[in-house]
Amino acid sequence: MTFAEPLALLLLLPVAVAALRRRLPGGRLPGAWRQVVDPFLQPVLAAGIVDRRGSQTKRALVTATLLVVALARPLVDFDKRPDYANLAGRVIVLDLHKEAPTSDVRIVAARLIESVPPVPTALVGVAGEAYTVVPFTTDRRHLARYLQAAAPELMPVPGRALHIGLAHAETVLKGAGISIGQIVLASGGAAPAPMVELASSGTRRVVLPVSGHGWQAFAQAYDAELVAPDRLSDISSGLERAVARKLSRSAAGEFTNLAPWLTGGAMLLWLGFFRRRAAP
Repeated sequence: MTFAEPLALLLLLPVAVAALRRRLPGGRLPGAWRQVVDPFLQPVLAAGIVDRRGSQTKRALVTATLLVVALARPLVDFDKRPDYANLAGRVIVLDLHKEAPTSDVRIVAARLIESVPPVPTALVGVAGEAYTVVPFTTDRRHLARYLQAAAPELMPVPGRALHIGLAHAETVLKGAGISIGQIVLASGGAAPAPMVELASSGTRRVVLPVSGHGWQAFAQAYDAELVAPDRLSDISSGLERAVARKLSRSAAGEFTNLAPWLTGGAMLLWLGFFRRRAAP
């Protein structure tokens, strides 16, 4: 348990003093009796007095305690939060068909990998089929080595099926348990006509063309954002905003606020003060 307003617990001090005062010898003497009775006789006299309102005093102390604790806003963690070890990840899909401007595609992908802050990144190559080149890693040198080696000649199946690359990237994100995923398709030349419609997902899709035309329609067809190579900061900032929103929502749902329950209990006890006693 934790308290959102711990300083409010200082209000328990007067409650504790009132409870202690009630237990002190002579503390239960009504009125000004303690002023007129010798201190030596006060415990004896107090012990013989029946405090008919003792239950109300206890109820008042408990009510005050509940209200003070409610003001401190106690929060209980029931350990139901999701695992955010793999909170965010980015898959860069490289268009490696034989007519693509491969050199420019590799350069813009390298610039994105060097963007700050570093994000766990995977590389996927796509031609006629899509293949995972590098699984998720934050090792930029490792990514750079494989990025430089990526070429159309290494792709087993020639062709240009960019939708398969996007679908494969979705699978890579799901397999890694990434909570907030981003897919960046780096390509160039003329945009191909959308071949297969992909189901929408919570993944942020970005189309990053280094040249060519027709990419606006391609991006719209696959529910993706179109970003120019000179606006790489927009790609990183978009992912950072998504992570911030996720964290703010999760922080609000991680804990259960006990303040409403404590306030309700205090109100029930408070209603007890209006109960009329039966005539003797």
